[in-house]
Amino acid sequence: RTVALPCKATLHPHGDTPNLLLFYTHASNIPFFSYDARNGDFWRAGNSKIRDAAYDGRVSLNLTQPQRVHLNLQRVTLNDEGDFTCRVDFLSSPSLTSLVKLKVYANPSIGPTVKMLGRGLHEASVILRSEVGPFHEGEMLNLSCT
Repeated sequence: RTVALPCKATLHPHGDTPNLLLFYTHASNIPFFSYDARNGDFWRAGNSKIRDAAYDGRVSLNLTQPQRVHLNLQRVTLNDEGDFTCRVDFLSSPSLTSLVKLKVYANPSIGPTVKMLGRGLHEASVILRSEVGPFHEGEMLNLSCT
């Protein structure tokens, strides 16, 4: 399944357009994804770079609508849970930062569920495949979440 991590990449109130977009995880102060448009038009001519092998082949940037920029994260796993930060830099205006908390819940009957929580953002969920069992009828099953 795929989840879209939103990023606030709008025109700055002073008319300044974005020129660099960086995504970080809670575990690192080095961006795992960058989109650099310092030498061109942000909406058409940026260069993407993935800096963490865990995301290689799993992320893509969606720039179809200004103000609705998303980093698509494919094949979401339980290990993807955590905080994501998107920072957008401008030529001369202050940076904009978006924070998203990605929660992955393991539900043995339907598989892990992914939720995104962020200020001013809608929640989104995806279901991943998971199995428990088989068990005999009447057999005791203890599940614990950590």
